[in-house]
Formats: sequence, structure tokens, C-alpha cells
Amino acid sequence: MESLLTLATATVLVVACIAVAFLLVRRAPDSHVLSRLETAGFDTLPVGVLITDPNQPDNPVVYCNGAFQDITGYSRREIVGQNCRFLQGKDTAQQGLTLMRSAINESRVCTVTLRNYRKDQSMFWNEVTISPIFDNQGKPMFYLGIQQDVTHRQEDRADLLEQNQRLVMNQGTLLELARYDAVNLESTLQKYLTVAAVQLAMPRVGLWQFDAAREKLTCSLMIRHGELIAENHAMSLASHPLYFHPLKNNQIIAISDLSDSLSRLDLDADYIIERNIGAAMHVPININGELVGVLSHEFTGGPHNWERDDREFSRYIADLCAVAFIAEENQTATRKLQETEQLLAEARKIGQLGSFIWYHENDQLVLSNEIVDVLKLSKAPPISLVQLAETIRPDHQAAFIDEARHATRDPEQRWHGVYPFSTANSETRYCEFVAQAMILEGQPTLRGTIQDVTSRIMAEKENESLQQRLLQAEKLETIGTLARGVAHDFNNLLTPLIGYAELLAADYSEGDRQLNYTTEIIQSGLRAKHLIEQLLIFSLHQQSDHPKIEIQTVLEEILQSIRSRVTAHIQLEANLPDPGQEVRANSGQLRQILMNLCLNANSAMKGEGTIVVKLFTAKAADLEESSKVDQRAFVAIQVEDSGPGISDSYIKHIFEPFFTTREIGEGSGLGLSVVHGIVKQHGGEIEVKSVPGHTAITIYLPYLPENDDSNTNQACV
Repeated sequence: MESLLTLATATVLVVACIAVAFLLVRRAPDSHVLSRLETAGFDTLPVGVLITDPNQPDNPVVYCNGAFQDITGYSRREIVGQNCRFLQGKDTAQQGLTLMRSAINESRVCTVTLRNYRKDQSMFWNEVTISPIFDNQGKPMFYLGIQQDVTHRQEDRADLLEQNQRLVMNQGTLLELARYDAVNLESTLQKYLTVAAVQLAMPRVGLWQFDAAREKLTCSLMIRHGELIAENHAMSLASHPLYFHPLKNNQIIAISDLSDSLSRLDLDADYIIERNIGAAMHVPININGELVGVLSHEFTGGPHNWERDDREFSRYIADLCAVAFIAEENQTATRKLQETEQLLAEARKIGQLGSFIWYHENDQLVLSNEIVDVLKLSKAPPISLVQLAETIRPDHQAAFIDEARHATRDPEQRWHGVYPFSTANSETRYCEFVAQAMILEGQPTLRGTIQDVTSRIMAEKENESLQQRLLQAEKLETIGTLARGVAHDFNNLLTPLIGYAELLAADYSEGDRQLNYTTEIIQSGLRAKHLIEQLLIFSLHQQSDHPKIEIQTVLEEILQSIRSRVTAHIQLEANLPDPGQEVRANSGQLRQILMNLCLNANSAMKGEGTIVVKLFTAKAADLEESSKVDQRAFVAIQVEDSGPGISDSYIKHIFEPFFTTREIGEGSGLGLSVVHGIVKQHGGEIEVKSVPGHTAITIYLPYLPENDDSNTNQACV
């Protein structure tokens, strides 16, 4: 509309200029000019027209049409002859007047909008366009002025400007709220409600939370005149279905006058009347299309008109409340996630469980901190698979690498293995790998976990050892029961047999054939008696005395007696250090140990070879199963032979009672069982290592410190 009026004004101005120019060219008297203007129809134009004469003092008005008189309220008689300043007042802008004076002085067209005053002193907005009318010499003869009353347009513009200012203010407030760093959900929502109350000049602003399970709306926060108050009111969906219907459809309920809307809108009349609420606006708070709450604006004392800007601003506040609810849920979820991650981290640390990723193509292995700590790696990850394999025992390295590479080629297969690692401080740690092949970042990878299962492996080994010991004990118990049952009767049978044989031997002279037969009967009886003694060692479980002895001297004496029992073509060598090492042991039982080991070696070599007896000190770490023994120093007695060796399948059974590899009648199978029992009674260990052409059986006895002056004669168990 504004553009059309401007176009009409311009058109009238052009037409008027042409008409005035045409009339004045003829230089008619002034009275004739004015009459010609009226005759030309200027008096019927809808816009105000006036003409001033700059050639007269003070540039007076010489003509005005009827529309000008209607706009200003002055008559033509009151207007003609005056300067146009009679329309000015206290609020007329000097800037606009200056522009007009400058245009008149420069004889050019000018358009300004001014505050002017009618005859009754009422203000109106006057849009004025002035244009000079020139004579034949190019000098201004008259000034033509066209004016319009644009008060309504200016008021609309002022309203629009005010709305824009409110919008900018609302946007600034919302931006400030969006940047608000809240401590917790309640303080955030309270801040939002306070801002809404101030911005909309609202006596009461509240937040109502909707419980979907109970279908109930409860007031959780209420700001009244800037103060937080307790408002424990609730509304149920069952009691107010009409009220909830628009809210559940995300529609704002805005009531300007509640006096005639209570029953129609299904509102809580008691709540509204008690609080003298005259108008209300309820804005739904939605998350993912579900109603979670309501932002209420309550105007007290009478009706209130809810502007469009009020609705939009409140909608923004409701959206911020929804964001706050979501942020609180996210914070709660994040907090729970952090707690869970902390628990998992503690569990991983306690269980020594870590994770790894191995990129097959570039051989890059990424390990978690738990595994780095367990293995005490000197090189920080990432490392290569080969570098990790170098920390594994040499006999397991090739299998580890092959199994890992094979697993990446078969995505359906899980890699599961336990490998012994040697840490930087020479400690053995068993780690269990469980992984699955997958494509990650475009290349085949293995992703899984590594757990330190050293305790479990050692426990399993200990359990296996206990099972073997239990089996051994059961076997020994069976032997003991058998031995105790027959020993008395067997001795009763042997005593007369040996006695009568000795009597018969006394009747024969040297060289008699009967003497040889009788002597063989006596030797067989003695061997049977010795067998019974060995059985009783197991059956009675008696602890022998273990006095402090100098081991080198005792071994030399024992070896002297053994030399006569060794086959002539077998060499018996001794590698004994200087005397001085002491242990607590029974010398008779040591004799039995060495006798059994040396005679077994003698039999294994089939009449030709070498037996070497060595004596040296050792540490617990030198034993293969060092974790099962006391962590002290030991004195080791080793018997080596150059025989054919013992197969792996036999080594695990050689200490079992009655186990023997000899032909029937060549051995009882109790010799090494006796050795094993004696060593255990002394608190020691026994190890067997054998390859073709070499066998070594080593006895470890606890070393007696030099400052141990104890004379206690007891078993070192």
C-alpha cells in the first residue's frame, strides 16, 4: 500500500508540474493563475497541494487545495499568505526542516516525513514533497508542495519496530539462556522460569512434570513475583481429559479470560479461583513427540492478551526445558557409564585383564596398559607381533606367531591359547589370549583380550601335583596295608627257612655242591627280607633322624662301598668339591639313594659306560617347578650315566611303586619309589632329564646355612 501511495504522489506531482508550467508560461496575472488551477481540478485531488512564491518575502503560500485544508484543519483564508512553518510544533524534527530549506535554496526536489500539527494541535505524520517551477530563464517562479497524512503508516511501522525490538530482546535472552552453564537440573529450570516471568511480566510461571505411567501432571517448580515457592498441585488425565488433549498434540493452550472458560476447557476451577488467576497460557514440553511436562504462565487479577511473540518466546523456553531434561538424562547416563567403566577398569586391574588389537598387514600390535604392566615391557606399544613373541619362552614362540597369523585368515575361528612370558625381571607369567578375526579400518585384524592367568596355571599345576601325590599316597597306602598284613607271616616263613638253610650250610664243606644250593637259598631269603624292609618304609611312614652332616665326606664313604658293586667295564667317577657343605640328612638313607641310582645306571648301560656323581649348590630358580618348593638354596647330588636314556613316556612313571622297565625277575620296581620317598622326607626335590646317550637324576636337599648351629635331629619337611 505504501508503494502505491508513493507512486500516486509522484504521478500527481508530474501532472501538476506540467499543468502549472503550461499555465504560467503565458505569464497571466496571479488571480487568473489561481482560478486556472482550481479549474484544472487540483482542488479535487486526494492529496494536499500547495504553492508558494519564493519571489515574495518569506516564501508565502499562494495556493492550497481542499485536501490540504482537510488534513490541517485550516481554511484557505487562514493558510494563504503564511509561511509553511505554521504547521510545525515542539516535536517537529529539525533534521527534516534542514533538508527542506537546503532543497529550496538549491532549487531541487525533496521529500521528507515530519511531525506536523493541525489547527486543533493534534499531531500527524506529514509526508511532504516539494519541487521548484522554473520560468523561461530557468529561475524558480513557484514551489509546488504535495503532502499526505501517513500517520497510520508510521504507527504500523512503529509497532513493527517495537515487535522487532521485542524479538531481538527475546532472542538475546534465549541466547543467554542457551549459554547458561547450569549446576544441576533444578537450578537450570529455575533460571528458565525466572527469565520467562521477567521477560513476559508474568506474576506466576510454573513447571509441571508429566508422569506417563500414572498419567498425572504435578507442579515441580513455581516462580511467583520472582520468588521460588512450593506448589504441590497435581492434575490427572482421567479427571481432565479435555485439558490434556491439546497438550498431548503439542498445542499451546492460551486463555485471555478465564472467567467464562473454566468448564469449557475442563480446567481445575478450585486451583484458578484460589489463586485469582485471570488468564493462563500452558505450553507443552515434548521430547521425541511425547509429553514430558508443561510450562504454565498465569496472569493474576484479570484478563490478559497473549501476543504472538509471547507464544513463540514461551515455546522457546519450553524447548530449553526439554533440552535440560535430555541433558540431565545424558549426564545421568554418562555418570553411570563412567561408574561402570571405573568398575570395569578396577576389575581388569584386579583380574589383570587387558585388550589388544593386532593389524596383520603392517604387523602393529596395540596393547592396553594392564598388559604392559603385567609383562613389564621395556618398549611402549604399539609393537610388532614378533617383538611380543620375543618375550615368550623360546619353545613357544613359533607356535604363538603361527597361531596368531592363522587366526586372521579364518574369521569364523576364535584364537585361544595360553603362553609363558618371561618378564623384564626374569619372572615367568602365563597369559591367556582370546581373540576374534575381523576387518577393521580396511585390513584384517585380531581383536581380543589378554589375561594374566599365572595364578590359575600354577594352581592347576599344583592341583595336578596334588592329584599325583594323592594317587601316590593311595598306592602307598595300598602297599602299606598289604605289607602290614603279610609282613608278620612272611617273616615267620623266612625265619625258619633262613635258619635251617644256615644249619645245612654248616654241615657241608667247601666245594660241596649242596653248599652252593644252600647258599643260594640263604641269599634269596635275605633278598626277600630286604624287600619286606622296603615295603615297611612306605607302610609305616616313619620319620628318620636327620642330623647335621658334612655331605662331601659322607658321599665319599658311600661311593667307596658302591665301587665294588659296579661292573668291571663301567667307570664310576666322583666330582665332589672340598669339604665344608653341610645338610641335615640320614646317612643310611643317603647310602640307599646312591646305591639305588648307581645300580640302576649300572644295569641300564649293559656292562659298559660311565657313571658320574656330582655335588654342587643350586637355587630354587634352577628347578623347573621352583614355585612349589621353598625359596632357598640347595645342595644338589647328581648321578649321570651314558646309557640309552629313558623315554618321555616312562619318565612320568619311574617313581611309581612296582614300575620297572626291566625283564621279569630283574627288579622289584621299588628302588626309585624308595628314593623318591626319602627325598621328600628330607624336604627336597628330585628331577630327571634324559636324552639318548645321557641320563641325569638330580637330588636337591635344603642347604644348611653356616650360622645354623641347631642340633635338632628332625626331618626337614
